[in-house]
Amino acid sequence: MQNCGNEFYILNTTPLLGGINRFNSYIKKFHKLIRDLRRKVMDEKERYESAKKQVMEMKSFYSHLIVYLIMAVFFIVINLVTSPGVYWFYWPIIGWGIGVFFHGMETFKKGTFGKNWEEKKIQEIMQKDRK
Repeated sequence: MQNCGNEFYILNTTPLLGGINRFNSYIKKFHKLIRDLRRKVMDEKERYESAKKQVMEMKSFYSHLIVYLIMAVFFIVINLVTSPGVYWFYWPIIGWGIGVFFHGMETFKKGTFGKNWEEKKIQEIMQKDRK
């Protein structure tokens, strides 16, 4: 009787273990697929948020530029109406223009010391260290 029980146990557990192992491998693949999909979705969300932030920065810059241009005309008109012989309008226009210039440089990532510059310098230093 004990022999029959052992044979029954061996016959039933071997395919069952094979099935469980196969099932576990499917579960692991499924979890990996879910993890990869989550990363992809997060990457999409991060790219969307980054693009949204960049659009907001551009909108802010263009608003700043429009206000600057309106105020530049306003300064010129006020200067010519109040004191036509003395030209002072260029001082606020130059000062504010410098601010608009740097705002544009930051917005469009054209600054000298932006992230691209940092990454270039890091790579450059790493290349020097390898030699």
